[in-house]
Amino acid sequence: MYSYQGQYPTEIPFRINLSNGNTRTDPTTFTSEEILDAGYISVSNAPAITDTQVLSWDSDLIDWVIRDKTYEELEVEIIECGTNAIRQINEIRMTLRNSPKYVPQLGASFNADEISLTNIQATFNLALFSQIANLPFQVEFTDANNINRLLDSTTAIILGSTVFTQISVIYQQARHAKDLILGSVTKEQITAILQGYIDEVLGDGSSIV
Repeated sequence: MYSYQGQYPTEIPFRINLSNGNTRTDPTTFTSEEILDAGYISVSNAPAITDTQVLSWDSDLIDWVIRDKTYEELEVEIIECGTNAIRQINEIRMTLRNSPKYVPQLGASFNADEISLTNIQATFNLALFSQIANLPFQVEFTDANNINRLLDSTTAIILGSTVFTQISVIYQQARHAKDLILGSVTKEQITAILQGYIDEVLGDGSSIV
């Protein structure tokens, strides 16, 4: 790494201009004297820093400077990290909520997009009313594989209660993870909570992107 007249260090360029007006090319042939004459000073590579430090270049000292981040800077980073984690949780929650829901008692999965949920809720309400009023009830309902299934009041209620229970669990898991994130004081805690949430709800080895 080389600093040209105190500027931020870079690799030595392919072409340098000497003080006598001559031009030299091919860094592998430059002598240390030529490099210095062209205004370049050899400097060390950027040192490693931690997440709580900031690295900068001092053109007056011609050296790297490391300082600790201020409390305000750390706080901003934690807030940004938490905001990003909550955004990911919300995206995962909506993906899971909209995915087909398997109903073991019916041996089938059912779509859970907005329109499908509205239909499931309406069917559930009608089935519940028919049982209370002791009225006959039968309806055809299409599952996620486009197979029409004939439901009576009991199976329609099972469909609705199972699907909405699963959705309730999805929301509870997301809410719990977000509450933990809001109470976190470090980025490491937030990252661990987010990964724990992903492991819990996806369980397929997915990791934070």
